[in-house]
Amino acid sequence: MKKASILLALFLFSCSQPIQKLSTLVKTPTLYPAKNYSSKLYDEPFFKEEHFDYVINRQTKDTSKRNYTSETTVIAGKVRQYFRTCEVTLDKNALVFQLTDTPFSDGRYELKFVKSPGVFEAKYNQTFSITDSSYKKPVFKVIDKNVVLDKDTYVKGELLKGKFYFQIAASHLWKSEYTDTISVYGFVKTIVK
Repeated sequence: MKKASILLALFLFSCSQPIQKLSTLVKTPTLYPAKNYSSKLYDEPFFKEEHFDYVINRQTKDTSKRNYTSETTVIAGKVRQYFRTCEVTLDKNALVFQLTDTPFSDGRYELKFVKSPGVFEAKYNQTFSITDSSYKKPVFKVIDKNVVLDKDTYVKGELLKGKFYFQIAASHLWKSEYTDTISVYGFVKTIVK
């Protein structure tokens, strides 16, 4: 009797459907209150389910489903942009983050930052160029930052979860110098390479 119940339990377990992770189509990432981006709780939907959108191949007009590895909102004045792709590379004991919106859009900017014990560097870049020789690229300087990761150390192949915010001063050198502030709020969930 005992063997039969064990065999029946094993049979039922092997025939059951695997638990599938909830997957949600997200066209525009949600901007949460600022306190969410410095909290060590990972209870936002991005961390509990897979968020995705469809990428259109311009040559073949085919679409493919791509999961987000980041949900980052960049606010410059009244303009909002998004970084939905993040690659994290382990270089010795430093984590190198690169955020873009490729392949979801023709991203015009990127954010790179390096986090290691005792060192933090961040760089916000304009990725497009203008052929007008009088045009000067803006100069970006990080004036405030906070990065929260779910662990202190990682190895290649591990899942990294993190939250961050940056305040960036953008100096534009047009006819007269003009400075504005760019706010970046983001979540990251990706495999360390």
